[in-house]
Formats: sequence, structure tokens, C-alpha cells
Amino acid sequence: MMAWAQAGVRLSHFTGYQYSETSRVALADLQPGDLVFFGDTGERSYHMGLYVGGGQMIEAPYTGANVRYASNWRGRGDILPYGGRP
Repeated sequence: MMAWAQAGVRLSHFTGYQYSETSRVALADLQPGDLVFFGDTGERSYHMGLYVGGGQMIEAPYTGANVRYASNWRGRGDILPYGGRP
């Protein structure tokens, strides 16, 4: 949300709204800056990361944790098949 705000793009805070506010992008077609969502459906997603390339994203894993680099595939079986592009 804050990274895209620096580029003049407004996104809501809730991941489900962010999913609705972005265009779908297949995971194989992700570009740096695209959003990667986790959950049952996009509207009910509970986590999001910012794709940075090479199968990596940056994320804040939970409230109060430091932002970090992580694999898109880091053991979560609930990555959604489409990312989002603002």
C-alpha cells in the first residue's frame, strides 16, 4: 500500500479490497511491484506481499514484525493463482 502510494496509486489497507482494486496477473507473468495474495479467495485474502522478482516478495508477516524478503512459495499452500497489478 505504502510503496504504491509513493508512485501516486492509492490502495486500501485491507487485502481483500486491494485484490478488487487491481487487475489479475497470472503468477507466471508477475512483474516487480505486482501484489501476491494468500487466502481462500481474493476477496477473503488475509495476506499480501509485493513481488520483487525471482520468486521473491517483500512482506510484513504480521503486525509488529519487520518487513522482510521471503519466497512466494514459503510453505504456504494458499497462494492465489493470480496476483494483482495496480
